[in-house]
Amino acid sequence: MYRFLTQNAVAIVFLLLVAAFAAASLYGSSLLPPASYEPLGSAAFPKALGLITLGLVALQVISMIRNHSGTDTETPTDAQTVPRSFSWEKYRKPALMLMVMVLYLAAMSYGGIDFRISTSVFLCVAMCLLARPDSLKKVVLIAGCSIALAVILDLVFKHLFYIDI
Repeated sequence: MYRFLTQNAVAIVFLLLVAAFAAASLYGSSLLPPASYEPLGSAAFPKALGLITLGLVALQVISMIRNHSGTDTETPTDAQTVPRSFSWEKYRKPALMLMVMVLYLAAMSYGGIDFRISTSVFLCVAMCLLARPDSLKKVVLIAGCSIALAVILDLVFKHLFYIDI
């Protein structure tokens, strides 16, 4: 058990934080007044997000436990536990994604850029970072899908949730 906790300490702390935010979303949505003229109400979206997030946290915990139970119980040697050098290579893609997300939020908050435009650009850049397309055809396909998804999201928020983003 101690080995499981030490090997997965960061993941466990992150999952606890995500679960706390999901619980706060559920608690906050329970404090909202009930809807009087529409069937969904204003609490439907935060409740759905909270429940989906808690479900994903539960699936991740189950996955971590199953992966740990499949490993052998040998004690690692010193050469296996202590990394010889620190490499930024494995942190490059998450750092780029974080930077793209911060730029997206800044563009929406401070730049006054339209939701459809900023979301299309964000999705296109994020998908290109994750997929690393090797041809222009794939980049055009990613751009088309990101534009379509941004327009669909805008329509859903405008006509289903009555929120003009």
